[in-house]
Amino acid sequence: MRDFKIYCGEHAQATTEVQEDVIKLQLWTGQAHENITLKIEDVHQPLYTDIPRPFHDLIEIAAYVYAADQKAKRSFKDANSFGGKWRRNLHFRIPVRCKALWESPEVSNCLTELLNFISDDYYTFEFTQAKRPPALQTYLDISDPVEPAIDVQQVVMFSGGLDSLAGAIE
Repeated sequence: MRDFKIYCGEHAQATTEVQEDVIKLQLWTGQAHENITLKIEDVHQPLYTDIPRPFHDLIEIAAYVYAADQKAKRSFKDANSFGGKWRRNLHFRIPVRCKALWESPEVSNCLTELLNFISDDYYTFEFTQAKRPPALQTYLDISDPVEPAIDVQQVVMFSGGLDSLAGAIE
């Protein structure tokens, strides 16, 4: 099993660790070494006057988890064994706006159990209080200048794999 340390946001710049198992992810726009692009401006304008801070945290956590999954590759030799050698330990350090919420056992356990089940990996999170979180930016640009804003009722994750297809069909 491979272990990865994933430093996110302000922690990506602060760490000096440079190793194969260390992944630095920078989402916040305008920061040095930004390597994740996420847009959401047009979601909040038609739906909310203000996006709740926990939702903003959740969108950023999801972006970090997705980016880390893409960067923390499983080696080809692991594919034959599946099981223990196929799994990865993914240790995240993420700055959030609502630290108490994300550290609460109810939310933290739900998040890790969901991700462990979906990916067949092991996730751990260390949440820190964000020192200078950015204002809501241009994440998830789904607007159409010709068509009026759509009334989004549900969102389905779809990675393109068969398991995602089955979930989307269901």
